[in-house]
Amino acid sequence: MTTSAITILRATVSQVTCRTPDGESVIDWDTLHAAAKQDDAQLRAVYAAALKDATHLLRRTEQARVDASVTACSGHRADKIETRGYTGSVAVAPYTEENRSAAGNICDLETCRCGAKRSVNRNGRHEELGVWLAPTTEVE
Repeated sequence: MTTSAITILRATVSQVTCRTPDGESVIDWDTLHAAAKQDDAQLRAVYAAALKDATHLLRRTEQARVDASVTACSGHRADKIETRGYTGSVAVAPYTEENRSAAGNICDLETCRCGAKRSVNRNGRHEELGVWLAPTTEVE
């Protein structure tokens, strides 16, 4: 990704590798955030655009990593369960069917070892299954 005089080459959760007219350099995220908020308006504009590009690249890279992990899973199973209050149907037609008998009690958020998640409504012996989904990557 190219922004004026800065080309973003790689972005990890700890640093950004970029190319400037002076050569290739590695910048940590705190430094890039500070540069994007500096007083010099021209430099601020360049670094703010570079920060935006690096953030988008990191999101895409991390989402691809998560998607590959979920795709490689041989069969999703609940490794961790977080119980929440019921908020509504979790069925996703045509993949799963709504079960109104499962409504009104709790919703378990199940997480597989690979990172995939699904919601399951439970009420007594009744269940309504959601579908397993790859989590989306959150990057500040």
